[in-house]
Amino acid sequence: MLIHFSIVKKGGLEIYSYDTVTPYDHLVNKKLLSGFLTAIQLYSETMGTTLKQIQFNDFILYFKSYGDFSFRIMVIEKVNPDVFENICNTLSKELFTIISDTVEENLPNKNDIERIIYPILSPFYFNISDESELVEKLKLATISKIALVGLAKAGKTSIKRLFFENWSKKMLKDIKPTTRIDISLKFLDFLNHKISIHDFGGQHTYRKEYLQREEIWQGISSLIFVLDLQNPSAFHLAKKYLSRIWEIVDRVNSNHPRLSIFLHKYDLAIRDKLTENIKDSLHIFDEFTNVATFYLTTVDDTSSNIALIKSLYFSLPEAILKRLLEEELLDYFETIILPKYSGFSYDESFMDNFKTNKPQLLKNAQVHGMSTGFLLQKSWLDALMGDWTPRQRLLSTKSLKVKKKDNSLFITIPNWTDKDIPKELTNTLLDGILAGILKTFQLSEPRRVSETEYSTTWKVQF
Repeated sequence: MLIHFSIVKKGGLEIYSYDTVTPYDHLVNKKLLSGFLTAIQLYSETMGTTLKQIQFNDFILYFKSYGDFSFRIMVIEKVNPDVFENICNTLSKELFTIISDTVEENLPNKNDIERIIYPILSPFYFNISDESELVEKLKLATISKIALVGLAKAGKTSIKRLFFENWSKKMLKDIKPTTRIDISLKFLDFLNHKISIHDFGGQHTYRKEYLQREEIWQGISSLIFVLDLQNPSAFHLAKKYLSRIWEIVDRVNSNHPRLSIFLHKYDLAIRDKLTENIKDSLHIFDEFTNVATFYLTTVDDTSSNIALIKSLYFSLPEAILKRLLEEELLDYFETIILPKYSGFSYDESFMDNFKTNKPQLLKNAQVHGMSTGFLLQKSWLDALMGDWTPRQRLLSTKSLKVKKKDNSLFITIPNWTDKDIPKELTNTLLDGILAGILKTFQLSEPRRVSETEYSTTWKVQF
């Protein structure tokens, strides 16, 4: 299966590059790889040898030199040397004139190159019939699946590149339309699990195919629909597309994913001209008012990143949410908050004082909760980006439980009965802390839904 093919002139000038739809684009930064290969290729030549291939963990990179230029091809499976040699020789013969005439200021027409290389490289192409097998593998390997969908040129890939791949706004100018489904993986090494981000190409033929293949909509934890706010003529088509997707997603997923709708390209220079478009889009998408959260976004500022963060807060796997809450909430509560207020519980007139002081206790706890919430946001974001590793457990005995169902999170926290601290006090403090945390996430206050002798469960609506 082909991952990447490129043609490079000596000196590192990449004159053609082609990426296929695979989940492997996270493995390598193509620009860095190009420089690295040029360096080791030149080094191998000075040593009197010719570098032919490099074996990586998940793929093999072959390259073949023809004097002034090289072909570089990444494939998942091992290639028969004779087949590879024949293909490269055929490519060289067909492309020799185009490549030889190339200078940095005068790159060849990519359409001309593609017309030549596609038939020749066909043995290596990603076969769409294999995609169901790929989806099955991803389903087994992935806990959290995030889907970015919308019509063509809505801005989905730009949003993804800015947030998940740290692209600059300048780099977005060279962005290419997404072909089929572009899948990126974020690794959470401590759990040996992955978060996958699926960027669905928005061209008509792809949209039609997606709607016919319900299996690709299974296992989605967060669905983000991107609408081009500057193209009102496409609002009704976009809404029809989302309605079809949502009907399938609702049917094939036992847990309903969170739906976010980005009213995108709310660009700074023309905001005053987009008021009517905003009203029209909200009117056309009114059937989603009760199930979706709407955001105004643009790549001109941080609004698209902020909207993504808010959309994905609770798309993380339960195991990660549990560890994050244990580290940032329970650890802080057990080691800092509880000792501060525990003396209050030994007063003989505890209940009388408690009733009088409960409103103030809640206020104080909310302040603590807000500071905890900002710490959680940072950890939440690091986890989404695959950059978070849990620290060594600091808690003495306590551990909480986390369960997600539809758009709700159920958090069960043990009571501190072993320390003879009244449940009324700990639960009141936790009411306030959880409310403070959720305020930083711009969510409504939690609700106690279950209390036993040993634990209390809060419901968080997101």
